[in-house]
Amino acid sequence: MKAKILIVEDERVVALDIEQQLAVLDYGVVGVADEGRDALRLVHEHRPDLVLMDIRIQGDVDGVDLAHELRARYEAAVVFLTGSADDVTLQRALRAEPYGYLLKPFELRTLEATLETALFRRRAERRAEALCRWLADVLRSIPQAVIATDCAGRVAFLNAEAEHLLALRLVDAMLRPLDEVLQLEASEGPLASARLANPTAALPRGEQRRVRGLRRSLSMARLNVEPPEEGAGLVVVLHPEE
Repeated sequence: MKAKILIVEDERVVALDIEQQLAVLDYGVVGVADEGRDALRLVHEHRPDLVLMDIRIQGDVDGVDLAHELRARYEAAVVFLTGSADDVTLQRALRAEPYGYLLKPFELRTLEATLETALFRRRAERRAEALCRWLADVLRSIPQAVIATDCAGRVAFLNAEAEHLLALRLVDAMLRPLDEVLQLEASEGPLASARLANPTAALPRGEQRRVRGLRRSLSMARLNVEPPEEGAGLVVVLHPEE
């Protein structure tokens, strides 16, 4: 079986036809729902890899609204089915960030290509999310205090040691200016803005600054981002007191 799929379609004949096509393609169907509450229940119970959903279904919400809810609650991947290709419907559907869009009637190979593309994208996203979590765990585990900023010099990340050293949680430091979070001495001049103003200048290693009243050594590097025109923030490492 290639993947688990939930069908959300309120026309029984159409739903049965789709179910048969999915069986031919070796997909597993975890259920068929004709309205939002049933779809939510089936997603909760079976956690399908993909939801194949008609935009016009029974009940108080249509497929677009249901897709938003499924994404928010279960991070469900949705491929829309519709017999209507008007611009208003298409724009509403696109705002739900679907993984595909099929116009009825469709051929078996078109269905397979759309589903395989959607499943490939979903797997790629999950790998990327797992890598991001792993990298965050690595950064949190570094024994030195590590702080990252955005291209405006606002705090975007603190690892566990930085939170401990600054006595400040990441959620409270987010988007605050780096100089403010570090409580730098004004007489020593700005840190983040001075380094970000000249992106080609070499960054000093072991710069001495008074951080929250204590003299510390700072190492800095620029974040490399793609595409480059988005700008780069800073990575700052606070070394222990000597």
